[in-house]
Amino acid sequence: MEKKEELESLKNYGVRIGAPTRNAFLKEFVFNRVAGKFTIFNLKSISERIRLASNLITQYERKEIFLFCARDQAYYGVYNFSKFLKINVALGTYPAGLMTNYNNKSYLEPKLVIVTNPGMSKNVLRDAFKINSTVIGIVNSDERIEYLDLIIPGNNKSGRSISSILYWIAYYVSRNKQEEKEIFDKINIEDFITKEIF
Repeated sequence: MEKKEELESLKNYGVRIGAPTRNAFLKEFVFNRVAGKFTIFNLKSISERIRLASNLITQYERKEIFLFCARDQAYYGVYNFSKFLKINVALGTYPAGLMTNYNNKSYLEPKLVIVTNPGMSKNVLRDAFKINSTVIGIVNSDERIEYLDLIIPGNNKSGRSISSILYWIAYYVSRNKQEEKEIFDKINIEDFITKEIF
């Protein structure tokens, strides 16, 4: 049931709909392509990568994780994801020197960086590379994959799509702690992506 619900929601929130063009490095994740219109990602591949990302996240302390989302439309999903997991986050604009300038009041030295839009996160990716952080990226079909250690294929141009991916990552992470599982099992995906829950 869990798997079926996940695949249905990924489909309903448009996660599988990619950009018109396709990066050859992502062809293993592509189910089909409508020339000049859009690419269709394989839902099972997205699901597998969500689980891999969740497993990777559980290997780090929460204070070692930083999430950057360039799209304000994903505000609620990003807010709830970061509050639930208690991780550092930046939305919209990446503060210059956040990971490289020791004098920055908000200085962070994350070991794991998550970016929802690699194509709009070049400074984040460069800084993560400089400090040797592991990077997870939600990658659309037209984006490059430099600096990424784990990619999650999916539509990262839609706030609802990004938020639904974050929902399922948080869901699987929550399976590892009983108290988090009990909290997360009371949350439905529509609330997660449309309102502040935590």
